Amino acid sequence: MPITKEKEDFEFKSIIKTHSEGLIDLEERIKALENKLGTHEKIAETLCETAQKQTKMQELLANTFIALLKTNDSIKAATTDLINKADRNAISKLFKKFGMTVWSILMLVIGGIITKIIQHY
Repeated sequence: MPITKEKEDFEFKSIIKTHSEGLIDLEERIKALENKLGTHEKIAETLCETAQKQTKMQELLANTFIALLKTNDSIKAATTDLINKADRNAISKLFKKFGMTVWSILMLVIGGIITKIIQHY
């Protein structure tokens, strides 16, 4: 393949000279990031610090969600459905927990009544 004029105009040294200042700055920024995020512990600390400072983002997301609940019928219906399912599950668990206790007490009372009736005759 013949070399075109465009490829001959490519001057590697001039490009390096033009971008070398940016590369030096980039190298310093990479070193700073490596120092900040060099270990797992440092990454975890940075993530924790970032999460603590993200209250504005959390407020934005909360406000957006509330606005969507007020205006978007499909999101409102889906959220209502999820809440209803959670409520039904909670009530079902409550009845399972206390149902056996109530049933035992009811059987004890009925057994006592039947015993009194049988002893009376």
